[in-house]
Amino acid sequence: MSDCINIRLDANALGDNVCWVPIIEEYRKQTGKTVLVSTFFNQLFAPVYPNLIFCQPNNILHNIERVYIGVSVDNDRDNQFSHKNWRTQPLQKVASDVLGMEYEPIQPKVYIPDIEIPFDNYICISEHTSRKSKYWHYPNGWQDVVDYCNSQGIKVVVCSKEPTNLKNVIDRTGDHPLINRSALINKARAFIGTSSGLYWVAQGVDTPSLLISGSTDHDHEYVWNGFRISTPCGFCAGCMTNDLYPFNDELDCPENKDYECSREITSEMVIIKLKELL
Repeated sequence: MSDCINIRLDANALGDNVCWVPIIEEYRKQTGKTVLVSTFFNQLFAPVYPNLIFCQPNNILHNIERVYIGVSVDNDRDNQFSHKNWRTQPLQKVASDVLGMEYEPIQPKVYIPDIEIPFDNYICISEHTSRKSKYWHYPNGWQDVVDYCNSQGIKVVVCSKEPTNLKNVIDRTGDHPLINRSALINKARAFIGTSSGLYWVAQGVDTPSLLISGSTDHDHEYVWNGFRISTPCGFCAGCMTNDLYPFNDELDCPENKDYECSREITSEMVIIKLKELL
């Protein structure tokens, strides 16, 4: 069955899954193969990628070529997924390398269910991300943004799964279905977040976005609709994508500079870009 292939996403991180599926769809177009895809978030993709066949992870398919796309902090295991160290290249390029394709950023698509949102004139924000180094560490930065929006009559909805301590927001945190979050983000005037899965969802539903990022190089996170707000010139940045630094579970600040990379991204910088976005 050489015209059929099972591509398995060996990662349960939301952002990895969202950003790799459009590369797989492009692979299908270029090769003409029947492509069976195994992801951990099939409900987000099946309605908007109708030409891909979605299967559950860890399925058993016989007599079909199988390819894995993933990343690992174990160098030996990483080599089975990608031809290059994933930290030193854009995340979508990991998938295009494995599939033998020329790298070209492709905006993802995420299913948007028809769900009524009981408020309007709002933005969505998500403070949280997978590692300490990717958080926005400017003191009181998120609350400053919330206060500015409220002063302009704009509601702020916190849409992360993790809880929030921000004041004067609409709290939509908690364990809600991801497709509900995609509808919530889609109807927002804008999304503000760090390098995280919900940022990829925001791009997948084409919501204007502000990506606050200091620990990665500028070309590692593509923004199709919006802006990437990065560390001012002259300050420490880019440790997440520099394999000279050891990788650990939390990726604490390797230079012991108290996360200078994002601490120097001020509330004013974010608010100025938000004004442009709105």
